[in-house]
Amino acid sequence: MGSFLYMIGFRRFKRTLLAFIFLFCSSVVSLHAAVGLGFEGGLLPHVYHSGVADYSLGLSFRMDKVPLVASARVQMKQSCFAAFEVSADMWLANPPIGISMLRFFYGVGANVCFSPRIERSSIRQSRGLFVAPRFLLGANTFLTDFAEVYVQAAVEPGLVFDSDDGYIFRLALPLSAGIRFWF
Repeated sequence: MGSFLYMIGFRRFKRTLLAFIFLFCSSVVSLHAAVGLGFEGGLLPHVYHSGVADYSLGLSFRMDKVPLVASARVQMKQSCFAAFEVSADMWLANPPIGISMLRFFYGVGANVCFSPRIERSSIRQSRGLFVAPRFLLGANTFLTDFAEVYVQAAVEPGLVFDSDDGYIFRLALPLSAGIRFWF
């Protein structure tokens, strides 16, 4: 019965979060002339206290007037869902590299990751919540007027609030790449 109630609560959480993301994106689109929406994928190495996932797949959102980048990702382990993650980053600078079209960026942000309890033959994971500041560095360029590609690395020193272990320090080093289309 407890896992059933947990699933109902998790579904409500997902619906509420998706509604919030949709409303946020809708309000920003009406305020700004151009926004970039796209797909990203990444690797999830963890230096201290292993993470719940091997790679991530997600959506990315960026505005042209405000240096804010938001993304929502699903983390996967052995081709199975492992966690849901949301991050928001503020780019502090995005200068060009020499005279090329390539630019680099650096910034700060925050990351929240929720991992449900999973018990399968090959995967055992307790329910947890990872909260961390983000420090990022990356490069981006526009292939055309409407297509931007990027790569980035982040350092996320944070805490995992785990249902089995209390809280644990984790240092995550996610690497990601993606493409955004501008409207």
